[in-house]
Amino acid sequence: MEFRAQVRFTRVSPQKARLVLELIKGKRVEDALNILIFTKKRVAATVEKLLRSALQLVTQEPVLRRRSASQALMFGAFSCFWTSIAYELINAHHLSQLHIAVFALVGAGGAAAALVAGVIGDRGFGRLGRGVAIAAAVAAFVLAGAGSGSIIALAGAAVLLDLAVQGHQVLSQRDVYALREDARARLNTVYMTSAFIGGSIASAVSGWLYDTHGWAGVTVFGAVLPLLAGCIFGYDLARQRGDARRAGTGRGVAGPGGMPAASRPGHGS
Repeated sequence: MEFRAQVRFTRVSPQKARLVLELIKGKRVEDALNILIFTKKRVAATVEKLLRSALQLVTQEPVLRRRSASQALMFGAFSCFWTSIAYELINAHHLSQLHIAVFALVGAGGAAAALVAGVIGDRGFGRLGRGVAIAAAVAAFVLAGAGSGSIIALAGAAVLLDLAVQGHQVLSQRDVYALREDARARLNTVYMTSAFIGGSIASAVSGWLYDTHGWAGVTVFGAVLPLLAGCIFGYDLARQRGDARRAGTGRGVAGPGGMPAASRPGHGS
């Protein structure tokens, strides 16, 4: 897995830092750490510490792992759909490139979900919102598969999927940011990197599936991805309720974003 991290307010010139960063650019984490260990430049120690801190967050924060995995699956579903939909519109509906561009603009309307998701999270319904987003993503692929003969149905599926993925990203990112106020940049690094890795893999699989199994294969694969995210959501929900019972509350009392109140700042660890 690749990571991208940032450090601020360190006393080193950009030129010196760039020389060291070029040595590890594009390298695997293990290789990058080995290079930094044997690099004699003073800034190498700072870069090594930064890289290790990002890795430590992955091992120390289970919520980060679950939200990152869920968003990787959701963004994978998004990439799966948009990788192959152009081929389907050309082959099955004989659309021109201009018409496909218009179709993409219609689907982009789902970006409005970011605003709605923010309001939902602020009102304490983040967990519910994530569950609805996952269910909506599955429904989008069901609609795309069952209504593949209708451009209107495909456009509706595109909008619904965009709404689901955007909403899930905002709500999950909100939970991630709440973990450690002093490490938000590194938390976001892990979160977004995981999402793009999931999208890249799903995009490659989508293209292969369309060539071998057609649009039906793409929609089945696309629906499986948010279903897996739903499994993580169910595990998260069961874990939170179990933690609440062990804490003696007798019931799961969740704070904003669906996280237990005891896990938020000012409410214990």
